[in-house]
Amino acid sequence: MTTTDRSGLRPVATIALALIAATAGCRDAAREPADPGGTSGPDAPADPASEAGLRFVDVAAAVGIDWRHDPALSPEKHLPETMAGGGGFVDVDGDGRLDVVLVQSANFPGRDGGSGAGNALFRQTEDGSFVDASDGSGLDDVGYGMGLAAADADGDGDPDVLFTNYGPNAFRVNRGDGTFEDRTEAAGLDDPGWSTSAAWFDGDRDGDLDLYVVNYLEYDPAALPDCFVPGTRTRSTCSPKLFEGADDVLYRNRGDGTFEDVGRAAGIVGFRGKGLGVTVLDLGEDGDDDLIVANDTTPTLLFENAGDLRFTEAGLRYGIAYSEDGVARAGMGIDRADVDGDGRTDVFVTNFTAEVNALYTQRGDGTFTEWSRPAGLGTPSYPYLGFGAVFLDAELDGDPDVFVANGHVLDTAALSNKATTYEQRPLLFRNDGAGRFEDVSAASGPVFGGRWVGRALAAGDFDEDGDEDLLLVQVGRPPLLLRNESRPAGPVLVLRLVGSASNRDAIGARVRVSVGGRKSVADVVSTRSYLATHDRRLRVALVDRPFADRVEIAWPSGAREVLDDVRGGAVVTVEEGKGIVATTPLR
Repeated sequence: MTTTDRSGLRPVATIALALIAATAGCRDAAREPADPGGTSGPDAPADPASEAGLRFVDVAAAVGIDWRHDPALSPEKHLPETMAGGGGFVDVDGDGRLDVVLVQSANFPGRDGGSGAGNALFRQTEDGSFVDASDGSGLDDVGYGMGLAAADADGDGDPDVLFTNYGPNAFRVNRGDGTFEDRTEAAGLDDPGWSTSAAWFDGDRDGDLDLYVVNYLEYDPAALPDCFVPGTRTRSTCSPKLFEGADDVLYRNRGDGTFEDVGRAAGIVGFRGKGLGVTVLDLGEDGDDDLIVANDTTPTLLFENAGDLRFTEAGLRYGIAYSEDGVARAGMGIDRADVDGDGRTDVFVTNFTAEVNALYTQRGDGTFTEWSRPAGLGTPSYPYLGFGAVFLDAELDGDPDVFVANGHVLDTAALSNKATTYEQRPLLFRNDGAGRFEDVSAASGPVFGGRWVGRALAAGDFDEDGDEDLLLVQVGRPPLLLRNESRPAGPVLVLRLVGSASNRDAIGARVRVSVGGRKSVADVVSTRSYLATHDRRLRVALVDRPFADRVEIAWPSGAREVLDDVRGGAVVTVEEGKGIVATTPLR
């Protein structure tokens, strides 16, 4: 990937069209079975026309995102060095354009030789290009970065940012102009462990956003065992099975800019899962947000909320703790959506090579059953190691498709299995509308013929054309900004919800939409995938109609709101208790 002089940048729509025209958990490596496929550079395979109309094009360098992740690789091959690579979309200055925040990992604690580089902010300009605005932003934290979690934590109308780190986390409060102030210690959010993903949510429904922070391992670099490629004396990254898991942390928002660690009283301490991904959903629609944590080689945890931030772990009872074979897999990334249109939220978890990615579909009683292979998501993922994953309606036909970022954790993987590579191609699965998926990667753009070391994957409509684009962050390499060039099945309605009695971001709101004879349901969530933060606006595919017949909003406060005949082709802002307050046409 090459960099581009920002002075010669064209608007992003023109760049994307030019690019189209030009291109027409960590288990033993010995178990890995097959070639994860793809070649990069000039040897990439020809790009056949996609019958599904799905297409993603990398425009990162062209629009000015010339950053590179630096994990400060060491001869010891510390495990944090290969698990890093976070980022996402955040409108830091409230101008309506999504900016990009990237998490750096250049300075390993206690070791000299790091570059000193901090996290990066790329602000989007009016013409769709991006400029590096890191200096003076207050976001350039120099901790050993892992993930990103952004939300309006203080309810003042602008996004604040939590960086999860190997070492103390960093909390930055938005001053209102897109610059940030360090409030980590004052807020009480300086957890010193190894944190990965994090979720902002209103767990007690008091209107303030609480925070769940996922921790991975008890990892001491000074006590690192000697790990080698099997049968050789070549040093390799050690398996997480050699380390104890760490307890996660739950913070109650006091509403005064400070947070209280209530994890033990809440019932989430003592499980010591090796956590990497987390998402939130309201099982049973009882008004309380529940948590699902994807763990590496330990059972997936489901914390059922009994109200007032009191949780009971119920992963086994709900059928999501283990694989269909009763095995705790190497869970990495996680996302949730109603994949089969039955009105119930289903859950997708990425796993290690030879474990297959897992789809858990929700039954009528709220429990889950694994449906990975029948859905078409299991077997194709077998050779790959999945990290970030998102559900998105790529071609706006009303059904959530799945994009998975792949990349091995061992840069020595090919030494023990020649059919395996460190760099791997991503996967894109198209939903047929009934919860069955087809791998359409090979026909969906040249990015799927390349090899990448995927970690975080974030979704957001950065070009404001109605469909979701993707940010794929690599460990030790430049990120990919994947513009969605899929053929839309029809118009789209984009909903931006603003809470008043509820938290300002309306995180936890449930929206039901009727379009003709079709019904859909979606939730406003703060976290999904792996180490990533996302555009939280909801998209409703209208397909063959110009408007949604009915939009029903269940706000986190308990209030209900109904809107009739909401026209598409625009971002429609709905404020709690006031209805539609703004309509902005899509580009």
